[in-house]
Amino acid sequence: MNKLQWFERQFQFGVPAGMLPFYLIRLEGTIVRLENMVHGIQDQALSHRLDGKWSVKENIGHLAEVDEIALRRIDEMIGGISPMSPAVFEPRGDYNRQPVTDVIQYLRNNRVKNMARYETHRRPRTAESIAPPASESDDDTGRPRLLRRRTRRPPPRAHTRNHTNPYKTMKTVAIVAFDKFTDIDVFLAWDLFNRVRLREKNWTVKIVGTQPRHTSISGLALDMHDSIEICNTADVVFFGSGSGTRQLIKDDAYLKRFSLDPQKQIITSMCSGALLLAALGILDGLTATTYPTVVPELKAYGIDVVEQPLVIHGNVATAAGCLAAIDLVAWIVEKLLGKEISDDVVASVQPVGKGLECIY
Repeated sequence: MNKLQWFERQFQFGVPAGMLPFYLIRLEGTIVRLENMVHGIQDQALSHRLDGKWSVKENIGHLAEVDEIALRRIDEMIGGISPMSPAVFEPRGDYNRQPVTDVIQYLRNNRVKNMARYETHRRPRTAESIAPPASESDDDTGRPRLLRRRTRRPPPRAHTRNHTNPYKTMKTVAIVAFDKFTDIDVFLAWDLFNRVRLREKNWTVKIVGTQPRHTSISGLALDMHDSIEICNTADVVFFGSGSGTRQLIKDDAYLKRFSLDPQKQIITSMCSGALLLAALGILDGLTATTYPTVVPELKAYGIDVVEQPLVIHGNVATAAGCLAAIDLVAWIVEKLLGKEISDDVVASVQPVGKGLECIY
């Protein structure tokens, strides 16, 4: 990325005060725009310096530093302090060694502080008055009126939509794949989790592995979005299943790349993915479920295996049987975003007559 030589730009002052709400909305949207821009790009590419120019991470980190300086300068301007804090022309932090999610969080923290300060120096926000009203084809959920969940709901409210707050923490779901993964256990979860994005924009889903590409048990080659290291900072870690798990549970180097925390993360598995949870020590002292043919292998870890589609202990959950992924994803989404969004996701994949209905 090119260095932004902002100190050489000509800044225009005297902009009409009525433009402030538009500028603030633009500032508020920066975080979401950045997260969408880096979505699906491997960490190595985000850290790469092309021809000596700043990497993507360094650009984001420097933007966070500029926000930090701007916050100090507001106080200095109000207090009549001179000279003001000096500008910073090069990134000070070693951002290329940090996960991009951490760098964006640094920017988010500073931007939130700045936005709060800007709000105190102007009239009450007028964002509601300049936001586009809901179209006649949308209901209060922001979805087309053509479909709705089969349930009694309040009538649509006029001119309202679900406007996502860009400062809600971005939730990251990491689906762990590997060679010889079971297709449906990865792809069904991928599809269900991505349906959440129709209702919640602060939500990202990545399929991760140890190689740029892994091949399923049926022979389908799949490009990875990132490496398994992002599991250590993800909000949700979802281990797929497949015969490939048998090799990985014996691979100490592979297992040591995970540093998961059930106190801070939701950690789950489908079918034989429970073997990986057991190998990582996540299931110690817990009951769990797995595919029937895998039961003896899971019991070998000293796990008390129960014959249920879904077993939950705090933030740890195991599911068994491919379609149990629906129950597992529904539980995860409800835990993070609430029952309404969870129910909508499930309804969208149910057979006609049981899920969504037409309301022409």
